[in-house]
Amino acid sequence: MVANPFADTTAAAMLDAVATRYGSREAMVFGEVRVSFAEFRERVNRLARGLAALGIRHGENVAIWLPNRPEWFFAQYACARLGAVVIALNPRYKAHELSYILGQSEAKALLMTDHLGGIDYFEALHEVLPELPASVPGELTSVRFPELRHVIVDADDPYPGCHRLADVVDL
Repeated sequence: MVANPFADTTAAAMLDAVATRYGSREAMVFGEVRVSFAEFRERVNRLARGLAALGIRHGENVAIWLPNRPEWFFAQYACARLGAVVIALNPRYKAHELSYILGQSEAKALLMTDHLGGIDYFEALHEVLPELPASVPGELTSVRFPELRHVIVDADDPYPGCHRLADVVDL
């Protein structure tokens, strides 16, 4: 029997090993988007550095409320790189489900999209976090979710109280 070379390693170390060995090969295809293993690792590392710059540390919880697309995987591996815990949220969650999970998870950050099809994620978010638009990004203060400090949005447009994902990866 062949031993599993990844049995005693982390997801981040596994990504490093695969990117080193198969760097130019395709790791992901999403529509017209093609991402090599080397590019995948680079995008993960950039997001991990950005999350660390925001203060996300080993053992802290990060809620990911994204649909199935490359950014979800980059976020998952970036959290693994930091040792942060991923709280995976169903993209179809409504406001009451979002509220419950945020309340139970003690997430420090929420990484989300703004829209998916006809779903407006901010409508649900503002229902459970009405103080967000008046907040300074990174300085969110919520009685309902006292641990939550950062809302990071995968969107082109800025949203009040939120970091843009494109800006976080450049920190």
